[in-house]
Amino acid sequence: MSSTPSWAVKGAKVVSIRADAFLRPPTVRHPIVGETLTIADTDIDLFGRCGLVFEELGDDDCYLVDCFRPLVTRSQEQDIAEHFSHHLRRDVPARERA
Repeated sequence: MSSTPSWAVKGAKVVSIRADAFLRPPTVRHPIVGETLTIADTDIDLFGRCGLVFEELGDDDCYLVDCFRPLVTRSQEQDIAEHFSHHLRRDVPARERA
């Protein structure tokens, strides 16, 4: 990935979805699949890949952004569902839903 995704900003919550890229000694704390973390900083490495630094890990190690996805809370899911609900209503003719 050559640029920082729009969701990768300081303070944003993310979920670890892949741990195979974390090649660290067993004594070093690293993200666990399914763990929620808070972004402390972002960085671009020498190869142009975006890396994330996390508050919870308390170090300056960067982890590839490809191993994380933004956390979507229940309230955000509800907001999204309400925003698009008129497209899902069957009692309204299709021409009026658009």
